[in-house]
Amino acid sequence: MALVTNEMKTKAEVYHSDEIYRKKLNLLLAEIGLVMPSQDIEEYGYDKGVGLVWLKHCKKAKHKVVDNVVVSYNTVVSAYI
Repeated sequence: MALVTNEMKTKAEVYHSDEIYRKKLNLLLAEIGLVMPSQDIEEYGYDKGVGLVWLKHCKKAKHKVVDNVVVSYNTVVSAYI
């Protein structure tokens, strides 16, 4: 997991508004072909320059993907895409 620093945030698109980050997150996930729950998110950020994306959830989340497969997410999720 990448540590998201304040310096990284200054170079990224960062959203705190529920409506905006849901729209931006869903567009990004559709673009890269991932599925992830978008509830209880406090912050969404994306630095296109380096491909870093992060989410800050209010609490840990679980998401049922298929059949009996459940994926768990910590309160901070980050990835390079």
